[in-house]
Amino acid sequence: MQNIFTSQLADGIKLTCLQAKQFKTSVLSVTMTVPLGENNAFAAILPHVLLRGTQTYPNMLSISRKLDTLYGARIIPLVRKAGANLAIGFIADVIDERFAKDNLIEQVIILLSELFNMPATENGLLLGEYVESEKQNLIDRISRLKSEPRSYVVRRMREIMYEGEPFGLCEYGDIEQVNSITPENLTSYLKELINTSPMQIFYCGSIDNETILNQFQSAFSFKNCNKKPAENIILPAPAKPKYITEVMPVSQGKLAMGFRTGIYATDKDYPALMLFSCILGGYTGSRLFRHVREKLSLCYYASSGVDKFTGSITISSGIENKNAELAQKEILSQIYDMKSGNITEQELSDAKINILDALKSMSDNPLTLESFFQSAVMNGFCLSLSDLSKQIQQVSLDDVIQISKFVTLDTVYFMKGGETL
Repeated sequence: MQNIFTSQLADGIKLTCLQAKQFKTSVLSVTMTVPLGENNAFAAILPHVLLRGTQTYPNMLSISRKLDTLYGARIIPLVRKAGANLAIGFIADVIDERFAKDNLIEQVIILLSELFNMPATENGLLLGEYVESEKQNLIDRISRLKSEPRSYVVRRMREIMYEGEPFGLCEYGDIEQVNSITPENLTSYLKELINTSPMQIFYCGSIDNETILNQFQSAFSFKNCNKKPAENIILPAPAKPKYITEVMPVSQGKLAMGFRTGIYATDKDYPALMLFSCILGGYTGSRLFRHVREKLSLCYYASSGVDKFTGSITISSGIENKNAELAQKEILSQIYDMKSGNITEQELSDAKINILDALKSMSDNPLTLESFFQSAVMNGFCLSLSDLSKQIQQVSLDDVIQISKFVTLDTVYFMKGGETL
């Protein structure tokens, strides 16, 4: 049972604490929520520029030396896409206070506050040298997306599937947006976010909740914010699915298929949707693995996953070009079979074991817990791993069959291997 404490530090400023004494390290994160949109490049670059220096520690070397005095604490820039929103800020980990009585957490919190509120500046502007350097780093990051075909095929499919919707946008923006960034407009953007954006704070460690709350309030001097996170809009699938093929210089073809369901994390049917996806392609005993990969040898890998914010199911597979149509047909055949009610109690039981083991593993890693809770909070709800586990256990075979009827094909994207045209 997780001991979860939440507190509203000001309008739009929420603190989530997980009391945990089983970890050797404590984890903290402080992020601002911004809507996905035309300013994605500004949001994506900002944490990286801020981590280059503060007024007390004006460069990366001095920040690194300060972290070394905190027993090798780490602070990492964070840009996280969840639903229609981006979380931008920092995540930190440090030896838990039980093992070093040097007020480590308090010192990290003060440093996090400086990164947001006292960045290194010249004439009131973020340093041009840092901005230009991080612009090039961000351009390189965007350019490298295509170099990882297995993840890029899913990203590209979602761009097509969610065209005109915030979730379809790249969290890093595009190169044109990056080139438009200057010290002047990035400084203005930072000031706007500090004054108006919702903020999520997370702590997982052994220090009591009241102490953590007081330390954050003392370091940050929080103001009320007047904006709310963007709402996730769940749209229906089109009357006819979209089929897109693009030729890429890859040795192996890649297939991604997107399905809409209209069900997401706060719906009572969401645990059944998780189990549907797991039975279909969530582990090595799943249908896609056993039938499409092992029995028919139509792919090198095949997996299925559900996004809790959009209610979409994504199937990803690596295939030979010649097997593209046959693999699509067989994947859809398995889904149709499940919709027809042909799911066994053994399949349901195995999927439950797999998901419950995954949820238990999440509880064993404070960094995973941070991602789970912060992503939920920034979208306006709180999920408990223990409650979700109980809900998973209570799902019946009929529940899974019933929600399968909402799984509707939206987009099929095939990255065909070969030379570019």
